[in-house]
Amino acid sequence: MTYNELEQRVRLLVNDTEPAAYRFQIDIIKEFAAEAVRRLRHLNQSERYGADGLLDDKTPDADWSGDVRIESRHVDAVVMYAAHLVYRLDMSDTVNLQLSETLRARAEALMRT
Repeated sequence: MTYNELEQRVRLLVNDTEPAAYRFQIDIIKEFAAEAVRRLRHLNQSERYGADGLLDDKTPDADWSGDVRIESRHVDAVVMYAAHLVYRLDMSDTVNLQLSETLRARAEALMRT
């Protein structure tokens, strides 16, 4: 899984899939995906370790290259948590705010498994 793939999955969830009319900037969604990975590693200690030992929790390189090292069972949780952060950007819309909190709760529950 790459940050580009995570970005596309988040865009599907928040219904922002038309490249000519993106509502949310690419780097914002990727940064939210990176924050979701950090949240996963905070809530689930098994995600802190890879085959080579402790995983680095730093922000990805500027070009967002490389794989995101998370278990496949947690990909949906990371996508949901990133979508929660995207919806939080639009706090003037109470429906989006409620959806944001619903996604956060579901994501964190999945992250703990």
